[in-house]
Amino acid sequence: MKYYYMLAIAAITLSASAQNPVSYFRLEMKYYIEGKEKYLGTSPEIRNDAPGVLGEGMRKYPRRFRFILVNRSKFQNIYENLYPDTAQINRLYTQSLSADTSFMGYFSELSLPFQNPNYKKISIDTKELMLVASRFFYCESVKSDSTINAYVCVNLNGLRNVFDKDYTLIEAFCFEAIFESFRRDGKPAQFMSNFKSYINEAEKNEKSIFKDKLSYLEKIRQYCFDQMANDTELKKALISYYQLHKSNLPFELLD
Repeated sequence: MKYYYMLAIAAITLSASAQNPVSYFRLEMKYYIEGKEKYLGTSPEIRNDAPGVLGEGMRKYPRRFRFILVNRSKFQNIYENLYPDTAQINRLYTQSLSADTSFMGYFSELSLPFQNPNYKKISIDTKELMLVASRFFYCESVKSDSTINAYVCVNLNGLRNVFDKDYTLIEAFCFEAIFESFRRDGKPAQFMSNFKSYINEAEKNEKSIFKDKLSYLEKIRQYCFDQMANDTELKKALISYYQLHKSNLPFELLD
């Protein structure tokens, strides 16, 4: 049985504002055209008029809140048949968020630092932080020439069902910190160059014993996870971002 310590949140701890997603979130639906194709896109968003100190914080740090919206709420293939009645769509969507105790737990934990700076935060150590962050560096597929398609991403399988704890809040931080640190002075961050180097190293090592694409990909993927979990440049970027913003984060980082 998995131990979800971050979800041990009594209902009483939910702030009044965090119990009302309609004030903070909306579901954007509109048609997009790509070439000759037209499709209805669905995207959960933070409201531009989200109120109070929390709304201000959400607009300043949207990535962490969008992380739980995209990855911890249900919105795809549910409301499309109601379009273009966006008022009804948003009424049903925000009602579903309110009824989702798991989502509301994450929302409350991300919200509380803005509303109550003295509340008791969870603690994680640097090793855990790096383990979670490494999963964003994902080797996705093998090209015809045996090189690897790789991404820094959140919507693939690198973070799914791999931990024995619920690290959602830490994932939201890593998502924000990585993409806020993605470029420096107009150039890719050093940890991005390191990721490419690890892929090249793994390709070189594994090509000589290539058996099949699946095992080849899995070995390279795991090698890159392991290397990024120990990458000093990535660690430096994450800790630097944490130090700058720790007052509004829902955890404290231990050495």
